[in-house]
Amino acid sequence: MTIFVNLKLRSKIFIIAIIVILLLAGTLTTYSIVSGMQDTRRDIEAFRNEELAKKKQNLKSYVDIAYETILSNYEKTNDTEYLEDRYGTRLRSIVDVGESIIRHHMSMVHGAEDEISAAQNSAMIDIKNMRYDSGTGYLWINDTTTPVPIMVMHPTLPRLDGEVLDEE
Repeated sequence: MTIFVNLKLRSKIFIIAIIVILLLAGTLTTYSIVSGMQDTRRDIEAFRNEELAKKKQNLKSYVDIAYETILSNYEKTNDTEYLEDRYGTRLRSIVDVGESIIRHHMSMVHGAEDEISAAQNSAMIDIKNMRYDSGTGYLWINDTTTPVPIMVMHPTLPRLDGEVLDEE
């Protein structure tokens, strides 16, 4: 402190001005850094919220597309004309193959009851083993009993064989 006392007034004013300027610069720098960090946090939070909203909207759009697709396909399953147009010829061809198997086995019968039963069993086994659409499609046999038919043979759900095909 004695050094400060011995200095001229001009030097004292200069030193005080330098100290004030340094304190002011330090205060402004600290304020700028703190303010910048707060702005950065706000910007990051705003960006995060904006991106989250975009992702939610994008996901909602995908869900809407999936819903509309499912709804459209469901409605088509109840449209007989659409089903006939889309699958009719192909399904008739598949059923024709099944019928030709039955006709072939029945043509081998010469009238005996045991031959008829054997031919029916052979035809049923052949149809049971038939697959289309890379193994996912199949034919089944049910009778035409009214009012409710009976399952004769189901290749993937054999527990249904002999069951009445009602809603229960």
